[in-house]
Amino acid sequence: HYGDDADVLDDAITRGNAYLAAGAGCVFVPWVRDKERIKALVDGIDGPVNMLAAADTPPLAELQALGVARVTVGGSLARACISAAQAAAEELLGPGTFEFGRDVLTQGQVHALFKD
Repeated sequence: HYGDDADVLDDAITRGNAYLAAGAGCVFVPWVRDKERIKALVDGIDGPVNMLAAADTPPLAELQALGVARVTVGGSLARACISAAQAAAEELLGPGTFEFGRDVLTQGQVHALFKD
């Protein structure tokens, strides 16, 4: 992102509208987190706006109220799983305890998730 915020925002809107004019069904704008910029994008782009969510992204209800059409979490779910596995491995290799197993799904709950 180069230039001032207004230039970057204007450029994103211009590019988004160009993609729509070229036949895109929606515009995906990653890395935007604050409500004012999100609202400006939704208002300036003449089609559905999709967002990439992260920990500091407004909640789904707020994104919906701002007019965001679709939200993705990208690789965050996979990274959350890998982070949990890493923490468990560090606990096993470190103190050799099993606290990582507290407050997790039971085997029956896991099976129920994949039942149908």
